[in-house]
Amino acid sequence: MSANAGPRGPVVLLKDYTPPPFLVDTVDLDVEFQTGETIVTARLAVRRNPAAADRRAPLVLDGGQLETLAVEIDGVALDAGRYSPGDTLLTISEVPDAFALRTVVRIHPDANTQLSGLYH
Repeated sequence: MSANAGPRGPVVLLKDYTPPPFLVDTVDLDVEFQTGETIVTARLAVRRNPAAADRRAPLVLDGGQLETLAVEIDGVALDAGRYSPGDTLLTISEVPDAFALRTVVRIHPDANTQLSGLYH
C-alpha cells in the first residue's frame, strides 16, 4: 500500500482537491433482487459543475464489480461507442451540460467479498 492509500483507496489531500466536473441533483434507484444476482436501475439528474475547470470532461462513474447492461441519456440508448465500461469505472464521453442519465447494471452480491455496497 502506498503512502497515499488508505483502506478505502487513494487518499486525497485538501491541497489536491479540485471541484468535481459534474453535480448530481437527484438519484432514483430501482433494485430487483433475484437468485444469484441483483439488477439495479439508476436514474440521475446530472449537470456540469460551473465551478469545475474542465467544461468538456467526460462523465466518469465509479462502481466496482458491476456489469453494465444499458446506458441512456435523456431517454436515448447509447451505443457501445459512446461509453466505456471498465473494471471499476464507467466513462461516458460527449455529454450535454444537463441531462437525465439512466443506467442498468447487474451485480452478484454472493461474490462481494469486500462487503461493500449492496449485498444480500
